[in-house]
Amino acid sequence: MLEKEYRSLTLRLGLALLLMLLLLQVLMTVLGFVQQLLEVYLIEKAADIVYWSLYNLFYMLSYVLPIPFFILISEKKPRAPIRFDVRFLRRFVLMASASIGLTLAAGQINSLLVAPFVGEDTGVDLILDMVSPDKGYMVVPAFMMIVIIPAFCEELLFRGLVLGSLLPYGKVVAIIGSSLLFAAMHQSWGQLLYTAVAGIFLGMLYAESRSVWPSVLVHLLYNLLSFVQVFVYARIPNEWAAGKAVLGINLAVIGAGVVCAAIFMLLSGRRSKAPKQDESVLAGSNPSAQIDELPRGVAVRRFLSPSVTVYFVICLLVAMGEMIV
Repeated sequence: MLEKEYRSLTLRLGLALLLMLLLLQVLMTVLGFVQQLLEVYLIEKAADIVYWSLYNLFYMLSYVLPIPFFILISEKKPRAPIRFDVRFLRRFVLMASASIGLTLAAGQINSLLVAPFVGEDTGVDLILDMVSPDKGYMVVPAFMMIVIIPAFCEELLFRGLVLGSLLPYGKVVAIIGSSLLFAAMHQSWGQLLYTAVAGIFLGMLYAESRSVWPSVLVHLLYNLLSFVQVFVYARIPNEWAAGKAVLGINLAVIGAGVVCAAIFMLLSGRRSKAPKQDESVLAGSNPSAQIDELPRGVAVRRFLSPSVTVYFVICLLVAMGEMIV
């Protein structure tokens, strides 16, 4: 019975993620037509503001609308709620610093591995143009696009809905499975490794706190770091100096992450030898107990429902197309 219930759950989650991909494709296609009209009827400044405001709205809708869709198709079926309790673990600062630093390190490794095979990222040039000195009016839309909206919407869908739904059936499979779905969503080999690593850390935060806010905050901070990097490149005319500044920031963040990870592991090792106590939190009540877990092998096999498999295939085909182009 539990296995059948889990299989039904992964099928519905896959359908929700497929809806997300469909909405992204349809709404961004519509936005392309709107852009042509804006260029005809508005001056450049107004057209830019309206276009990127619509982009942010459409992006947000693409990640939020699959949630009520999932609720609708889950009527009368067991469903875990998305947890919005304001709850942070005692060692949140250590966990957050370690997560950001090690994810950034994975991003650097990812870049080195795929650089010879992936073409130039035109998205970076586009963002650099958005925050260039002559487009100061675009800083707020760019900040919303890079920092705020992805942090909230992606966490709501992938941690709040996907991970939260899978978690009662097994913590390890839920965290790794949701991180792979999150990584595939980016549809890019240039982001595959570090987004999977980020998904694991963000998933651990959600699983331990049973709240979406810790992972939202860490995701936001990582996005803020990316925004700062882009802003430095856009605002420092000397490319060499900008590169050195970004390198210094990256090394500092990675170093802090490694140190915090080491401290966290040391403290966790000491705690494991102490009498078992409540993993108390700074705010809110204790996480609710899990229901019976599936055997890990069963959870892994049943994770790849037809809809989840189609989702992975679509994302990987798009990523392969990126390499060919």
